[in-house]
Amino acid sequence: MVKQHGEHCPGCTRQEHAYMTNSANTRIGVGIVGASADRGWGGIAHVPALRALDAFQIRAVSTTRMESANATASRLGADLAFDTHQALVLRPEVDLVVVAVKVPEHKQIVSDALAAGKMVYCEWPLARKFFARRRQAPAGGCAAQRGAGPR
Repeated sequence: MVKQHGEHCPGCTRQEHAYMTNSANTRIGVGIVGASADRGWGGIAHVPALRALDAFQIRAVSTTRMESANATASRLGADLAFDTHQALVLRPEVDLVVVAVKVPEHKQIVSDALAAGKMVYCEWPLARKFFARRRQAPAGGCAAQRGAGPR
């Protein structure tokens, strides 16, 4: 059963709701920053979860080295591989950026993804210090306003 606008996401726009409850022919394109073919939380937790949900398709990955990005993209069946998060967030094939890197990198990657108009899923914590998180939250809007994450 598909929920109607506002039923499960009070405060989201109709466009956001339509995007989140996409049709059978449309999948949310995911770009994972920090995915690694050999290790890391992205591969252990996020990738299996995303693969289990039909609404998502892993389309891009970025790591700090092109060699590991290519290996990871090949393993995950992603078409795009990058050695910078900046290149990933600018791609039109990427709708949702999953941030799966060490905490000190979160703030910059999340900020760049939001500035590029992407949806963002970031591991906790969003930033190293409370005030850094607080300054960042309004930029994201929807999830931050709903109180997503630990309190």
